Amino acid sequence: MLRVTDTSVTRNGRRILGPVSCELQPARMTAIIGPNGAGKSTLLRVMSGALPPDEGTVELHGCRLEKWAQHALARCRAVLAQSSQLQFSFSVREVVMLGRTPHMRGFARREDHQSVWGALDRVGMQDFADRDFTTLSGGEKQRVQLARALVQIQENADDRARFLLLDEPVSALDLKYQHEVLQLARSLANEGLGVCVILHDLNQALDYADYVLALHHGQIEAEGHPAEVLTPDLVRHLYEVEARYTERGAHPHLRVSPPAAHSLSSLT
Repeated sequence: MLRVTDTSVTRNGRRILGPVSCELQPARMTAIIGPNGAGKSTLLRVMSGALPPDEGTVELHGCRLEKWAQHALARCRAVLAQSSQLQFSFSVREVVMLGRTPHMRGFARREDHQSVWGALDRVGMQDFADRDFTTLSGGEKQRVQLARALVQIQENADDRARFLLLDEPVSALDLKYQHEVLQLARSLANEGLGVCVILHDLNQALDYADYVLALHHGQIEAEGHPAEVLTPDLVRHLYEVEARYTERGAHPHLRVSPPAAHSLSSLT
């Protein structure tokens, strides 16, 4: 389990997150939702260990993140950031192989190459294996980085639960690949991984997530099963829009109405 307890982050004298307490569980897909500036990415960075909190603790399997050896932590927790900063002319295959670093002792083994090829297949990027990563579109780069994260936590010697943290993984993808990535995340949760994903589309949270954390002004405003948490009242409170439920097959569907005309005119 990955647990956040009474965690806060302060910048320039202003608290931008917290105090927040929450947990990620294995075999569960958790969606973090909320308006821009709510603290979603900050919370994910705290969960990953990339951003040490000013107050509170973050523990993975009962051990505080700062106590973990980096190679051991990397085998249990992988992160997909919003965008890639890689500027070197690595091939797609080489970028994904970077995810195997915590598992390798020297040169890549046969199983490392098999792992990379399998991950590229899962994200639909096998045909790009020898392409220069820097020549890819933003969406293609995102899928390659997802493959890198997958091979990083593909197996763990001590069989402890693994966690995949995804910061807006579908923001640069077209509709087809948005759903393919979320279907993959759903499958990984079904296979036992703890998956946490930041989403802006509330219907995607309803369709794919088991659990929702709704953030507002750095606080968890509500949490629980998506259909129980994402009420029209909460959506109005978080986003200042009107929403109502309609039926769409086996899943409820939120239909959102645009803000009133007087609200838009105040922006001009």
